Amino acid sequence: MFFLAVSAALLLAAMRLLPRRAQPMDPVTLLTASGIHYAAASVAEGDASLTALETAGQAVAYRDDLGSAFLRDAADRAPDALLLTGGLTADGGRDSHQDLSTRLGRIRDAGSRVYVLPGPGDLEGVGAEEFLEIWGADGWTDAVSRDGASLSYAAQVTDQLRVLMLDAEAVEIPGTVPDETLLWIRQQLETARREGIRIVAGCARSVLDHGAEGGLTNGSEVLALYRQYSNVVCALCGGPIQHIAEDTVVEIESSPLLTWPHQIGTLSLEGTTADYAAMSVTVADAVKNDTYQILWNAAYRRAGSDLASGATVASGIDRLCTFFAGVETRWTAGQEDRIVWDDAALREWQERGSVLADHLEAVQAEGARDHSAARFRFP
Repeated sequence: MFFLAVSAALLLAAMRLLPRRAQPMDPVTLLTASGIHYAAASVAEGDASLTALETAGQAVAYRDDLGSAFLRDAADRAPDALLLTGGLTADGGRDSHQDLSTRLGRIRDAGSRVYVLPGPGDLEGVGAEEFLEIWGADGWTDAVSRDGASLSYAAQVTDQLRVLMLDAEAVEIPGTVPDETLLWIRQQLETARREGIRIVAGCARSVLDHGAEGGLTNGSEVLALYRQYSNVVCALCGGPIQHIAEDTVVEIESSPLLTWPHQIGTLSLEGTTADYAAMSVTVADAVKNDTYQILWNAAYRRAGSDLASGATVASGIDRLCTFFAGVETRWTAGQEDRIVWDDAALREWQERGSVLADHLEAVQAEGARDHSAARFRFP
């Protein structure tokens, strides 16, 4: 009897160590947004941070209209959780952080949890400690685990789903996930696997290559961890473009809210199926027309700067700039399926051998895909 009792106890202990099989998920909806770039009233027009955003083609002049539309639409959709993957403020200042946090109360009051991460520039005017004083209740206070080497945390959305929010800003080398955090990530993935819980990962920077700047310098190390654990549903990140990439794990990069067409993404999970859709916030058509032109003009100027630095081309600068601007605007919006290709103009760009020519070739090689929507299955 003694040996039977010991054997039973050992068997029970071994069973507790076995991973619990993840069950088909009950319906859950996440909303994701990036690049709100909120600026408090104390941030004067002409501030260097606003000028930089304007140069990049973001609709700074319409930031109040777009911010209000975002808050209204997000509250109306009442998701289970809203994930803000960086780009919270324009200047990284305390006033901007505090004002945005207060305005997000409308979404919290609608019953949605808010999970926040700092992005590049969000800590310029505040340190990590001050950042947590403002944003601590949006992820860190109720976290099931917090990383000691960064502002990364894991939070429970439902009994079946956990978000793993990875910080690469409040670290010694911004843009790099520290070794200590990589170990913490492994622990979180392993713990969730054993508990039969699925993971949606969030980060202000991309793990996969989306063909644009802003990725993690050691994203391959993070990806290697994701590949080892089948409970990672997908990854969400902020970036300069709207884009979906796949490499064992699906990663969805959200373009900035201030960049046309001003999209926020909805990720709906049920059973073992994920549906993603990026939709423009509700603003007047006249606003969208203006903000499209702002983005187009920025791309046109970029092309003109490149062309002016080299030899004269046969077709003239305007035609090539116009072609580039059309491609770049649709690519940024994730609308590669709506790009109108001009083969003659592309050949002339290729003859120049510039970086922008290489970029055009890469966009064309990727194919005509709508990056604003996706359906995929997960284990």
